[in-house]
Amino acid sequence: NIREDLIFTNPLAFHSILYQQTGSINLNAMMVRNGWALAYRRYSTDYIDAEAVAEKARAGMWRGEFEKPWKWRRRKR
Repeated sequence: NIREDLIFTNPLAFHSILYQQTGSINLNAMMVRNGWALAYRRYSTDYIDAEAVAEKARAGMWRGEFEKPWKWRRRKR
C-alpha cells in the first residue's frame, strides 16, 4: 500500500515504492503523465497520450503557462 503522505513529500520515495510493487516502471511515461516532462514528438510518439492526460488534469507544468523547450530553442537561434 502506497502512503499518500510519502508520495507528496518525497517523489523519489514514490518512485522506489512503485518499483518495489510492480517490478518495473516507465519513468519517462510517469514524468510526462504527471506534467513534469513533455512528449518530444520529433523523436517519438510514445508519450503523446500521457501528455494529453497531464494537460487535461492541469498537472505539473500544465497548471500555468510555459513555452515548450523546442520552441524556446528555435526562437533563441
